[in-house]
Amino acid sequence: WTREPSLEAIHQRRGVSANVAWWIERELPATGPLVTLWNIVTDQRLIASAKSNRAGVPVTCFTECPPSQWSDLRTFQSHLGRWDFEPYGLAVSRAVLETRGARPAIYGTDESWCDLRDHDRPFFQKSYDRQQRGRSWQHEREWRLIGDLDLRLLSSLQLVILVASAAEAQWLQQWSRWPVISLNRSQGLG
Repeated sequence: WTREPSLEAIHQRRGVSANVAWWIERELPATGPLVTLWNIVTDQRLIASAKSNRAGVPVTCFTECPPSQWSDLRTFQSHLGRWDFEPYGLAVSRAVLETRGARPAIYGTDESWCDLRDHDRPFFQKSYDRQQRGRSWQHEREWRLIGDLDLRLLSSLQLVILVASAAEAQWLQQWSRWPVISLNRSQGLG
């Protein structure tokens, strides 16, 4: 991987639970973003979701924000019960995503939603959320891909796994055919 992860589109990961018995037997946490990455690496697929998509179309989301900005953007989303911008993700070549139809989110208002054509609606993201004290979503610089992303088709030049620490990178690398790098090391923090 010769490029900085910041030059790619990055799929951020948050925690989910996994096969608890398997993880406990190995004295590892059974939830969290590292577990989620392990699931993605072993399944070799990013699964789309329609959960936060107004159009009801399953999409896979990415950010253009470089990892060096994540700590400044990290906030707890109380309405979702989770943190944004945790130091875990998958950096995917933007060219790969574009060939599969990914494109930037369309930020707008309720009124602009009504003016969108049906094929643009899965890419819509409300600019501001009044329920979240006027929080702007545009800082996420989101890209969306309709549907899942099959990682089996991606080479080690097209995908890099990002984790918080060198120990996590070393552990996850045994499961991954793609490079796994520590953000602390890549940003000169560790």
